Amino acid sequence: MSALIALFILTCFGLATWWGHPVFTDPIPYLGKAGPGAMFLSCLLLASDVLLPVPSSIIMIANGTMFGLGMGTMASMMGGLMAVFVGWGLGRWGSDHIQRWTGAASMEQAKCFMDRWGFLAILLSRPIPVLAETIVIMAGSLSLSPWRVGLYSAAGLIAPSLLYAYAGSRAAEAPQAWQSFAWVMGIATLAWVAARIFQKKVQV
Repeated sequence: MSALIALFILTCFGLATWWGHPVFTDPIPYLGKAGPGAMFLSCLLLASDVLLPVPSSIIMIANGTMFGLGMGTMASMMGGLMAVFVGWGLGRWGSDHIQRWTGAASMEQAKCFMDRWGFLAILLSRPIPVLAETIVIMAGSLSLSPWRVGLYSAAGLIAPSLLYAYAGSRAAEAPQAWQSFAWVMGIATLAWVAARIFQKKVQV
């Protein structure tokens, strides 16, 4: 089941990449200057990351640059939670189609996995591209509580949102540039480790 959802997400990513809109490579010019409009657009772009290859890490760093540590973290968390609920809604809306394509046995395996690991997987998968979207769409298709999914997702979003915002807020300070790089590399490393932990567990 998770493989089918991941394939669907990757297909959407591939089609959007083929379209070649500049926002998928450099979204910064579209955000404009810091203000309510930029924050709103940042949240929309992060929400669309469920099915589009939006460079979310760049946007989250830009949030820190434009809005500072506190507001930048909040903007990234808001956008990330919007993406979670969009993914959950897609899964809930398409649950019948998913069951038809994967079969009852696969759905039962997915349910067993989510019963055992679901909310922990939601929390730890937030910084991991494709896996994060796959997990929340799966949660929606199995009708997990959207409020619990949102709560665990928020917990998983705190660290990456804060660290990326910190990197962005310090990016303008040349002597501290190495710290920003270190934070970003640290996030990437943690995401890789989490992906390795859950790689075998999500093959349902």
